[in-house]
Amino acid sequence: MSTSHRPLADGDTAGTPDPGAGGASPYRISRAAVVLIAIALGLGLLIGRASVKTDDSGNAPQPSPGATRSSSIVPIGPHSLSETGALCAQQVGKHQLELAVEVRNNSSGPVIFKHMSVQLPNGGFKVLDRSTGTCGELQPPKLEDFGLAPQGTIWLNVLLRTTVGCPATYPVHFTMFVQDQTGQKQKIDVAGFKDLNNVPWSGC
Repeated sequence: MSTSHRPLADGDTAGTPDPGAGGASPYRISRAAVVLIAIALGLGLLIGRASVKTDDSGNAPQPSPGATRSSSIVPIGPHSLSETGALCAQQVGKHQLELAVEVRNNSSGPVIFKHMSVQLPNGGFKVLDRSTGTCGELQPPKLEDFGLAPQGTIWLNVLLRTTVGCPATYPVHFTMFVQDQTGQKQKIDVAGFKDLNNVPWSGC
């Protein structure tokens, strides 16, 4: 019996096996190879990303332990307020003595005066008033909550009542209670007068 032959259509090739015929299919082999290649590429991408992340984390700057936010404010210290060396003294009436000492703010921020204490010898003196301003200055600024700028100077003034005939041998020291702009408080001793030998006094 003769077998009829189907003419080849465009795109057909001679000897192309029938997909329905037995044996391994070349299309199945190609798909398996594609799957393996895709898996290999995926693994390669994952490994590459992991290595990049590791490199970035290794090069990134690490914060130092205990690091805090920087600040330009330097807290006040025991030497933030110091004498300039200028002093003044004058007798007021018969029984009052006015003393003043000039001080400078050596800190990097403003110093706020809260209170002034005066160390006096036992007996013979009584504090009548505390203020800023040099001797004889009229209406000086109020001492409490007065702000002194960095490197600024101000006079600290005290008015005393004395009952001694000659106060020449007595020392008078000033202590300032101040605060900086961060709220930190500090007690600062100011030398003041070692003695009152150079103070004009009618009883001496």
